[in-house]
Amino acid sequence: MLGRMTASQGRVPLDPLKAAPIQVVDAPAIVVMKAGVHASEDLPGVVRGKQAELDKHGETYWGYNRWCHASKVRSFAQEWASKGHPPLVVMPLTKIEHHEQRPRATEMSVDDKKTWRKIPRGLSVGSSEKALALDSLWWALIAFDQDAYEFVYADEEKESKQLSKCLRGRVGKARAVLKRRPHEVPPVAALVGQLTAPHAMDVR
Repeated sequence: MLGRMTASQGRVPLDPLKAAPIQVVDAPAIVVMKAGVHASEDLPGVVRGKQAELDKHGETYWGYNRWCHASKVRSFAQEWASKGHPPLVVMPLTKIEHHEQRPRATEMSVDDKKTWRKIPRGLSVGSSEKALALDSLWWALIAFDQDAYEFVYADEEKESKQLSKCLRGRVGKARAVLKRRPHEVPPVAALVGQLTAPHAMDVR
């Protein structure tokens, strides 16, 4: 099982991942988000900046666009945190690159854009319309059996599907819950983070 780690404990450079211990993804609830080049900034550079924020402030905001409405992620995270299982964020590495440029965000909203407040000093969210709040972030080799997880739809009346059937093509974000014990699968390189309150927000 993927355990809690601090940013300093989890600071593993990308190249030595071959020697990193394999961690099995079997958390009861997860948020999946493919990770790669964002706004033309390479992933190791983004991670170095986020880990510096964690070291200094104890939290960081991971920006993203499209899919996974912040309000849905927030309610999902709050539900599972109340059960003692705050969702992990699992970010398999992808070769898909996003070069869309947006202004750096200066404000955040945790009530569906009804009210806005300044993003805390020292935390940066660039080229994004939403963000996850993390209190740890680390590189890992993960055994991630996507078929063991069930995709959580925004529309709860839709028939459930295995996570693997939803993460196809450019669809790279999802909320999911564990439905059976994971089977053994080949490991993949990933980033892993731990959500913390307020979990997810809109930014501008």
